[in-house]
Amino acid sequence: MDTRISRRWTLISHPTGTPSADNFSFDEVIVPDLGANEVLLQNMYISIDPGQRVYISAEAGARLGAAVHGWAVGRVIASNSDKYPVGSFAQDRLGQAGVQSLSVVAAKNLLQVPSGANLPTRLGALGMPGLTAYFGMMDVIQPKAGETVLISGAAGAVGAIAGQIARIKGCRVVGIVGGKDKARYITAELGFHDSIDHREGPLAESLAEHCPAGVDALFDNVAGDLVDACLPHMRMKGRIAFCGAVSSYNAGGGGLKNYFQLLIRQLRWQGFYVGAYEDRFEAAIAEMSEWVDSGELRHREDIELGIERFPEIFLKVFDRERFGKLVLQVDPGLAQSSRTNSWRTLKAK
Repeated sequence: MDTRISRRWTLISHPTGTPSADNFSFDEVIVPDLGANEVLLQNMYISIDPGQRVYISAEAGARLGAAVHGWAVGRVIASNSDKYPVGSFAQDRLGQAGVQSLSVVAAKNLLQVPSGANLPTRLGALGMPGLTAYFGMMDVIQPKAGETVLISGAAGAVGAIAGQIARIKGCRVVGIVGGKDKARYITAELGFHDSIDHREGPLAESLAEHCPAGVDALFDNVAGDLVDACLPHMRMKGRIAFCGAVSSYNAGGGGLKNYFQLLIRQLRWQGFYVGAYEDRFEAAIAEMSEWVDSGELRHREDIELGIERFPEIFLKVFDRERFGKLVLQVDPGLAQSSRTNSWRTLKAK
């Protein structure tokens, strides 16, 4: 086998508070020979997600010197697997590919990607964020037509998909966002029925105005004070799907003040991890692909160019003014066109 060099970002220190470039190192390493049922993936796009902050933390046991955890999609350039021949495309299931240009991945940790598919979408609506939204909504919340479903972080990669799934299932969907542009985006472009801009006033007052009959289900991406304010507005036996705590990833979070509402309203508050549903990924992607192709499920990818810019790009997920799905295009020469029902913005330094 010819010697191949992978460019990769490794973790050299665990961040305290907001990560910085000093927590990472950009290296070149020789790609090892493939073992049985392993595939060499040329990563074309890498997902940039707020949850990566968890995967580089000391609390999560992140190993120093290892490639930064990250989901990727790309082309198979060497293979010891009949399922993934050279020239085919694949995405990794749970972030095993990492933030690097070439990845050796076990075939069992990959998902097949059809030829001609929109690759950035396989990291957003049809990737980890979309799957998180799907299982949190379909399995945890189990939406029923006519219910009011509230989404926190509604303009983000997960929240935007979760809200649309609830809409597809016949619910009235209200999204909590920060800023007028995000409020317009989720209602005018994604089909949310209403929006709440938490910057415009006390959230409790806005919830009483926009959800006067109460909230049947809350899909929570934020945690902290926001979810605390929502609890008194939940209906009896309401459901809460908890999948993220972006409010506390860099700053830590406080405890609940309204926790007694869980008891008196008989609420079900369930945390979940998308990896627990790994055996159902293909079926979920197939169903969501139909929604994407029909235009029922819309998505937005903001593409940033250049793997060498990873630390700079990673910090953008914590910018409160941005929304949509952030994707890193590894090299400028590797590109895919987007579908007609998606928005795609290319940005280079």
